[in-house]
Amino acid sequence: HLSHIAAWERMIVAHLRDRSDHLIAGMDEVSYAAATLDEINGRLHELTRDRRLAETLVEYADAHAAIVMFIEAMPEQRLSECYWDDDPGGRTVLDKIAGDTYLHYCEHGAWIREIIERSAATQRPKTN
Repeated sequence: HLSHIAAWERMIVAHLRDRSDHLIAGMDEVSYAAATLDEINGRLHELTRDRRLAETLVEYADAHAAIVMFIEAMPEQRLSECYWDDDPGGRTVLDKIAGDTYLHYCEHGAWIREIIERSAATQRPKTN
């Protein structure tokens, strides 16, 4: 989960900096543009699934620090600009940042809690 969130935070910075978000996903521009969200997430999982926890924690901390620094340096008016030039819904930079940072944390936090609860339930001693 932390690798996934880190990758999406890195992709925001890459997209806003120079539209190189496809590189974070290890894809070429055409494949990335044509990919579904599930395909991108699958690719991100492939790239990070063998990382050790220590590496994952460093990557997560670094990615978060990078997006915070990027946002702090960004002109405020950029937040109201469209994130994608061709988005018919007009999703703004602020919308995208929210969706892939704190709203993303809430989404994954719920899934992490479910995993912990399932694990705890299977490890409880059985009583007679």
